[in-house]
Amino acid sequence: MKIRPFSRFAFGLMLLMSGLWAPAKLHAQDFSGKTVAILVGGVGGGYDLYSRFLAPYYGKHLPGAPQVVVKNMPGAGTLQVANFIYSVAPKDGLTIGAIDGSNAVGHLLKSQGVQFDPRNFVWIGNMNAEVAVIIGWHGSKIKTFDQTFVQDMIMGSAGPTSGSTVFANVLNNLVGTKFKLVSGYPGTNEMLLAMERGEIEGIPSVNLSSLVGARPNWMKDSSVSILLQIGNARHPTLPNVPLVHDYAKTDEQRQIMKLIFMAPELGRPFVAPPEMSAALSAAHRNAFWRALADPELLEDANRRNVELFNPSRGEEINKRIDELYQIPSAIVERASKLTGVAAASGSK
Repeated sequence: MKIRPFSRFAFGLMLLMSGLWAPAKLHAQDFSGKTVAILVGGVGGGYDLYSRFLAPYYGKHLPGAPQVVVKNMPGAGTLQVANFIYSVAPKDGLTIGAIDGSNAVGHLLKSQGVQFDPRNFVWIGNMNAEVAVIIGWHGSKIKTFDQTFVQDMIMGSAGPTSGSTVFANVLNNLVGTKFKLVSGYPGTNEMLLAMERGEIEGIPSVNLSSLVGARPNWMKDSSVSILLQIGNARHPTLPNVPLVHDYAKTDEQRQIMKLIFMAPELGRPFVAPPEMSAALSAAHRNAFWRALADPELLEDANRRNVELFNPSRGEEINKRIDELYQIPSAIVERASKLTGVAAASGSK
């Protein structure tokens, strides 16, 4: 999972050459003496860890070098954070959120609880394109993905738009797995603890970087089995673990999987409220990319084994989301039904 120092250097050089170090005068905003908050759901999960890692470097590159703090919303998952940023958070540039990439498709799929249109967010950027994995605890009888077609497996899940809920429902309804969900966990850390306590047998979607970051020895000592990779490409460290697309048997299934399982690629996105000014939006996006190209951050990431794989600009995320809304309505409707979390008629 560790990115080689040369790779990090090349990544930083790529950012520098792509014009991300725009002159500060292009961004007239001044955050001097202010505090910028990054809102996160669960404590100790991947979004919390990534946000706390980024915060000091992010503040360093915002105009005026403000303090950047991470604030956890008690009992909230990334859906609640997304709703808050969309409808409640002030548009003064002092509050942003770290959310799950799956929130980008929740509105399109008419998922329960979604109170935002992702096309209207100010997408700041994504730190890491993820590969999600389905994991099983060593105490479970299920050791391979194929076994989930013939035997029930008790799995933990978070909110209705989270990958742990959506991906499990789609796999159950599309290809016939037998996942039994215990829902309502605030985030990844709580599900990992539940698995250790024996409350659940596994988790139907956890970002690989979260697993490695939170429990670095679990894969080495076989505490967990990696049953399946979820994404559009295999992770280089898991060449022999099957990919979800291996189980698609029809063109419709392939299209649905492409839509649903796009979320891990958006990985670790940060968002700001809709209608935030162009100047504030530019200041945040510029600071984000300056931070990712910062040699100190790259060295720190290498030392702490923080994966920064194929990150993306906010503008690129907006483009990807706009493309999702061009998918044929019949495919979207079918995918929405398969998630099992479609909102009731008349809901937003």
